[in-house]
Amino acid sequence: DDDDDDARLGADALNAALRTRSETNREAMEKGTRAFVSYMRGYKEHHCRFIFRHKELQLARLANAMGLLRLPRMKEIRKAPKAATAGFVESAVDPEAVPYAEKAREKQRRAANAAAAAARAEAEARGELSEGKGAREKRKREEAVKEAERKNGEKRLTASKRRQQESREDLDDINDDYRALKKLKKGKISEEEFDFELGFEQPVGGGRDG
Repeated sequence: DDDDDDARLGADALNAALRTRSETNREAMEKGTRAFVSYMRGYKEHHCRFIFRHKELQLARLANAMGLLRLPRMKEIRKAPKAATAGFVESAVDPEAVPYAEKAREKQRRAANAAAAAARAEAEARGELSEGKGAREKRKREEAVKEAERKNGEKRLTASKRRQQESREDLDDINDDYRALKKLKKGKISEEEFDFELGFEQPVGGGRDG
């Protein structure tokens, strides 16, 4: 009805305003990314996993609502069904080019990026990164093969078997997360390592992904 149409138009306008802000203000862009990751983390870490199912989140709508320029590099996003990310269009603005409004902070960021780029170039010149790059490419190929095999297998599953498989995967996730939490409580791993165990592969707000 008219109220629903007005609500959708209002939401679209707000989403567009948030993205425009993120395209010109790095602090806003990083806050949007942190909000997105925190929202997903809340679902993934919630004890009521059969209610808060992160696999069923509408990621495109959530990303649009946070004004994201890119979807963060996260395991959950790579494994999400295409329908979950359909409707999200990357911004034409390169996240790395978005500056901080505060000039001193932006100057410091640029200096840090230049130093990191120089260090990478020096390491590449010495051949220290070639093996790592090759290993990454090999891992990507292996993951692509596994994903293709998984999708082919899913096509042959009945609805009942698919539900059983999803339940087993959910239980495996719960057990893995519980083991990681025990390690964190005992001081065997750090907070960053705990985040990695949960599938968050970059620091909150980090990386190129807005």
